[in-house]
Amino acid sequence: DGTEFQSSDRITPIGQLVSEEEESYAEPPREQSQPAGSGAAHSLGIASLILGLLAFVLSLVPCIGMLSLPISALGLLLGLIGGTVSLMRSGRGIGFPIAGSFLNAFAIGIAFIWVIAAASIGEIGKQEKMPNQVVENNVNKGDNKSATKKTKAEDEWADASAPKGDNKPATKKTKSEDEWADASTSFAKQGDIRVKITGAKIGHVELTDIGKLGTKSKDELLQVALTIENLSETKLVSYRGWGSVDFGTQPGLTDNFGNVYKTIGFGIFNHPISQIKQTDIYPGKTVSDVIVFSLPVQNTQHLQLKLPARNFKGTGELRFQIPKNMYASD
Repeated sequence: DGTEFQSSDRITPIGQLVSEEEESYAEPPREQSQPAGSGAAHSLGIASLILGLLAFVLSLVPCIGMLSLPISALGLLLGLIGGTVSLMRSGRGIGFPIAGSFLNAFAIGIAFIWVIAAASIGEIGKQEKMPNQVVENNVNKGDNKSATKKTKAEDEWADASAPKGDNKPATKKTKSEDEWADASTSFAKQGDIRVKITGAKIGHVELTDIGKLGTKSKDELLQVALTIENLSETKLVSYRGWGSVDFGTQPGLTDNFGNVYKTIGFGIFNHPISQIKQTDIYPGKTVSDVIVFSLPVQNTQHLQLKLPARNFKGTGELRFQIPKNMYASD
């Protein structure tokens, strides 16, 4: 009709109009959501951390620190569950469970220290109430209840356990923790257990080598032979040998100069003849044992032997003074 189009007016293609309309109705981009399990791990970790802090503070309080054990145990359980859930969700939110678990485990360790300390105090109190030993003089040889038959091996020991000519039965008993029982004349007794030093000698120690006899120690050593008698009529006594260095409850030996002598072991497969590692002593029965010590110095007047009573489930210790005439070489 004669109307001219301006250069700025352009015709938009129909396809482009449709494309722009679709874009206007397009949904906005969605934010990525966290996995459902990461929130649970996060919550469990925070709960574990809170319980760990509470248990740790409580565990530091003297005497009542052991009461933190239930709290720290629950906190540790929550921390472990939270850590497991987090690992199942690619490790998301694992920081709090790890921190809570370690803190609760540390609180449990402190609480156990208080438990051990309380048990030790109770054991000390028990030992204070019970005397270490009762010292009894040897009875005469006509008393069949206390006399035991000597084996051939025991006859080889220089037995100075009873003074010659002294056949009077002795009934005197002394209860004193500071008294040392004279090994040549006395027994030491605690509860149903009575211990007697039957002899001592210096020389090469005869050993068993995996059941084979004939082996001897390279050096001369001090050997102390003793008997352990169960006086009970009904109770079985479990005894761990004093001569065995495997159990950590070793006897102590000193002389009048203050020298300390250690117990001697011969390895896993070798041990002195008649030495006991562990055995049960039946009611009314007696067992023999041997303890080997390093060689005492010359000119000693006596030796003092301490035997821990825990080797037969007792408390404290048994104490013997061994005179020189029992172990001195001819």
